[in-house]
Amino acid sequence: RMVREQYPQMRYILEPQPGLDNARNRAMRESRGEIVAFIDDDAIADPSWLQGLAPLFADPQVLCATGLVAPAQLETAGQDLFERYGYSKGFRRVKFRLDAPPPVPAFPYKGYIGTGCNCALRRDTLDLVGPFDPGLDMGTPVPGGGDHDMFARIIRAGYTLVYDPAPIVFHQHLADLDVVVMRLGQYQESFWAFMTKAALSDRAYTWPIVRHMLYWYVRKTVRGLGAVAKKRDRPLALVLSEARGALRGPFALLRSHRWLKTEQQRRLGDVAQDPSHIHVL
Repeated sequence: RMVREQYPQMRYILEPQPGLDNARNRAMRESRGEIVAFIDDDAIADPSWLQGLAPLFADPQVLCATGLVAPAQLETAGQDLFERYGYSKGFRRVKFRLDAPPPVPAFPYKGYIGTGCNCALRRDTLDLVGPFDPGLDMGTPVPGGGDHDMFARIIRAGYTLVYDPAPIVFHQHLADLDVVVMRLGQYQESFWAFMTKAALSDRAYTWPIVRHMLYWYVRKTVRGLGAVAKKRDRPLALVLSEARGALRGPFALLRSHRWLKTEQQRRLGDVAQDPSHIHVL
C-alpha cells in the first residue's frame, strides 16, 4: 500500500484471506500480463531482474523460471550461516522436466533449484496445473513449501522449470544467529510437510519418497552431528533445529488441513450473514 502511494500507476490489491498462497493465487488471477514475477518483501531486485526472467519463457513448455538469490550483505554470523545453509545456489542454467530429471530418487519432488523469493510463472499456470496450495506457506500452520509444491507439480504435469542465475535478487538475510537457526528448522518443517503431501497424493512416488526421506533424514542428521564432533563450522543448535523441524513437518500438514476447514467454514458463515462478501474475479 505504501509503495502504491508513491507510484500511482501501480495497482494495489488487498487479499483478505490469510496465507501467502492465497495472495499468490490472487496475484495470478488479477495479473494482466502473460508472465507473473514474484519477489519477497525482504529482497531487492537487481535492475536487470525482469530482463533476465523474460527470455527464459521463449520455450512454450516453460511454465516457471527461477533465478539466483544473492545476499544483500554478510555482516553477522547469522547472515553467514543463512547464506551457507539457506537458499539453494547455482551458476549455470538448468532445465528440469520429466524426461531429464535431476539425479535424485524422489524426482520430481526434490533436486530442482529455485525459490519463490525469485521466480516467475506463466499466468495460465493455474489453469494448466491448478492453483498454489492455500494450506502451505507463511500464514498457515506450515511455514513454507508453497513454492516448491507448485514447482514439483509443474514438472510432474509434463512442463518445464528452468533455473538461470541471470535474474538476480538480493535477499536481506536475518542477522540474529538464534533466529536464523530457528528459521532453518522451519524450512525443514515446511519441506517435510510438502514431501508428506506429495507421498500421500502421488501414489506413483509414495514409496520412493518415503524411502528417500527416511534415508535423507538419518544421513543428514548423522553427518551434521559428525561435523559438530569434528568441530567443523556447523552449530549443534542448527543440527538439532533441522532434525526437530523435519519431524514436525507431517504434523504441521495435518494442522494445516484442519485450519483450512475452519477458514472455509468461517468464510461460509460470513457469506451467509452478508452476501456482499462474494466477489467475482
